[in-house]
Amino acid sequence: MTTRLVPSATHDRSLRLAAVLDRCAMSWERTGVRHFAELARRLVRHAEPRPGDHVLDVACAAGEALVLAAGAVGPSGTVIGMDVSAHMTRRAARAVVDHGLANCWVATGDVAAGPPHPIPLADGAFDVAMAGIATCLSPWPERVAARCAELLRAGGRFALPWWGLPDPRWIAALDASVRHHQAESAHWLAMDSPFWTVESVHEMLRAAGFASVRTSEEPLLTRFTGPEQWWAWVWSTPAREFFESLPHHLVPVIHREVCAALAALREPDGSLLCRSVARFTVATTPR
Repeated sequence: MTTRLVPSATHDRSLRLAAVLDRCAMSWERTGVRHFAELARRLVRHAEPRPGDHVLDVACAAGEALVLAAGAVGPSGTVIGMDVSAHMTRRAARAVVDHGLANCWVATGDVAAGPPHPIPLADGAFDVAMAGIATCLSPWPERVAARCAELLRAGGRFALPWWGLPDPRWIAALDASVRHHQAESAHWLAMDSPFWTVESVHEMLRAAGFASVRTSEEPLLTRFTGPEQWWAWVWSTPAREFFESLPHHLVPVIHREVCAALAALREPDGSLLCRSVARFTVATTPR
């Protein structure tokens, strides 16, 4: 296997993603909104880990999918989780301990960077690979896919979630945060990202060496008690990077304006309901 050279600009984007995920880790899925846990539950359903399978969980975050996959493969299987964020992998390791799982290992690292990895990963050693939602923000998703293709056995499955169309009612409300200050956010897709269309994602996966690829769409409903819970939640996600980039005096201004705009979207019970589309792509290596 040849050593992969990483362009410095891309490397910087990877370090920035790891840093923002570190800052998210303490509050991730702890604001009363189980958004990413629901994505993880559906991801595992699409990945279909079976008893005895060996599973790699890339971008494992706090271990939501990791724990579910470990239960699916049972004591005869294994699950390895990796994430670029050291703070996230600490939480994932804590989840492994809390659930008493003896078939899981977690390490901080980037599978796209190639070997050596913090945990030995042998080509063809895995039946299933899953990539968490943060893969959409990776500066090199095509490298994640290519490395997972190498690590999977013949006929192995690679599953990843990504976003379809956003809730159109929310777009105008969230634009209130943008008009004051144009800043790059880890929450936004880069222009060179493949995660804009189904066709571009399928093209990326076929180029990575997968033989068959399919994508399904599912509605995803996320309910917030109100604008203030949404504000707390968004700071637990990579979207916080945008707000962190704002001049300090603008943050309370944007907070007021966004919350006022979101208040107009309240349901009859006062809650906010975001209706988005989640896409799940499953690719299979050649047999």
